[in-house]
Amino acid sequence: MLGFLEREEGNGGESIRAFEKAVSADPEFADAHFNLGNIFRIHDKPRQVAAAYRAFVSINRDDVEAHFHLANSLLSLDELETAETSFRDTLRLDSNHIDARTNLGYCLKRMGRYKEAAEHLRYALELNPKSAECHNNLGTVLCDLRQFEPAVATFRSALKLKPTFIEAHNNLGHALFDMGRIDAAVEAFGRALELNPGDLHSYINLAGVGERANRLDIAKDAIARGFQIDPRDASPHLLTAKIERRDGRVKEAIERLENIDPSGNHDLVA
Repeated sequence: MLGFLEREEGNGGESIRAFEKAVSADPEFADAHFNLGNIFRIHDKPRQVAAAYRAFVSINRDDVEAHFHLANSLLSLDELETAETSFRDTLRLDSNHIDARTNLGYCLKRMGRYKEAAEHLRYALELNPKSAECHNNLGTVLCDLRQFEPAVATFRSALKLKPTFIEAHNNLGHALFDMGRIDAAVEAFGRALELNPGDLHSYINLAGVGERANRLDIAKDAIARGFQIDPRDASPHLLTAKIERRDGRVKEAIERLENIDPSGNHDLVA
């Protein structure tokens, strides 16, 4: 009771201590473990979240959401194999748990098991065909499988449902580029930038495609805009160095690379 009161008053630390005292007094007090997990989730402490929910499911093995939250915390800790087990435990209890299907797909993608990931993401899409996020997630795995035509179709489905989905525009651009459809890729990245002109990630994608496709006018323009957004970001410097090296200006490229701010972001994708 004290833990609940402290949480309602916004005293997170006191609430944690109250629930920890409760489980210390009675390690089989399942609800106290569960509430500890909930509080740790609010405070973004995945290791403590995992410990609390793991203790809870050792007592109450049939709680769907506890298995799901345990799986998510393990995924955030990069404990992929144990996360997979917990996602499968969730689905054993509720085979139509959309978020568990989706996150298991992402977990399997992280493990390089792309075919299995695609199967679970397709299942999630069947459960929720109007989810732009599900379409986008499946598209990324299809790209991993080098199935670019269905990936493009899947990204377009995501964008039909959510035209302002910047991530899907960028992913579509990458898939089109990998198919050799340079102009269409440039158009996709351009659409992402229309939606958010200050998105450095989209400029880097566009610049990378321009550089790789030898469309240096596009690359240089996007790089210049990237410098305007964040002159400390490493990616525009890396792309500029690649162009300088290609132009025979090796000394300039080396000097540029040596002077990159190590504290800057490294957002190079394309």
